[in-house]
Amino acid sequence: MNMEKKVIIHQAVENLEKNTGIRSKWIAGKGKAVLIEFYFENNVLQFETEIRKEIRLHQIPAIIKQLDNEKQYIIIAQNIYPTAKEWLREYGISYLDASGNIFLKNNGIFIWIDSQKKIKELKGTGNRAFTKTGLKVLFHMLVDKELVNLPHREIASVTGVALGNIPQIITGLKEKGFLLPLEKKKYIWENRKELLNQWITGYENLLKPSLYRGKFKARSDWRNIVLNAEKTVWGGEPAGDLLTNHLRPEEFTLYTLESNYDLMKNYRLIPDEQGNILVYQMFWVNSSNSVIAPELLIYADLIMKKDKRCVETSQLIFDEFIKEIL
Repeated sequence: MNMEKKVIIHQAVENLEKNTGIRSKWIAGKGKAVLIEFYFENNVLQFETEIRKEIRLHQIPAIIKQLDNEKQYIIIAQNIYPTAKEWLREYGISYLDASGNIFLKNNGIFIWIDSQKKIKELKGTGNRAFTKTGLKVLFHMLVDKELVNLPHREIASVTGVALGNIPQIITGLKEKGFLLPLEKKKYIWENRKELLNQWITGYENLLKPSLYRGKFKARSDWRNIVLNAEKTVWGGEPAGDLLTNHLRPEEFTLYTLESNYDLMKNYRLIPDEQGNILVYQMFWVNSSNSVIAPELLIYADLIMKKDKRCVETSQLIFDEFIKEIL
């Protein structure tokens, strides 16, 4: 077990006892396994551990798929985001964070403590790959892994960002260890699955909010709306339904280059703060003539939603469309 994981589990065990009085200790198991034991009067509960720096909602499907149902597991992480905690509880998966917050339900023992504030981490210097501009470029590079080896001017043209940003974004990816030099101005990718996870986090918190245009409602059934695919496409739930036939959309996402006036005129949409159509600015060129966003963006939209069917659909999309491009 590396030093980072040791620090996380030490913090978690120490803060759990300090804040709640619950005693526990971790021990090295066979192979790479790390076990943790909790002591409750005459009871001892032992769990295998999955230790992470952080857990976000989009990581839950992979965690559920990874864990062996025949064994008792507990997730231990520096930080577990609130929506991720909700889903771990929904699936009955125990967790403990470094602040001492815990969910544990086993052998007649039920504990749920979520009152301790997140431990602050030291912030490093910024990385241009994960700014709003960088996230736009990363989206295109995740969709097309060969894009990074094109001339910078071509990358700027494809992604729609200023040329001067491209070398800084590539430097940021190299610093993070996602790009390895192969030869002069040529690179190979490393750990694109983790890059996707970090991109989704940045997209959720930084890029997507900046693209938001407002809420609308439709005069007719959404399936009867004929979109100009060059300028406007479905994302989120309707796109997931069209792609997998696994959803009944309740909230509708549109990405568009059209003005709000054109949305009203062309698709009979009505601005309404209580509406269920969320409109965002399109940040890529739709050259596919499809009325749905790229699969990677649909996956991101769905994995961020606090809805079991959306999360299930996102996993279907990942397995069929995303896995092969990573």
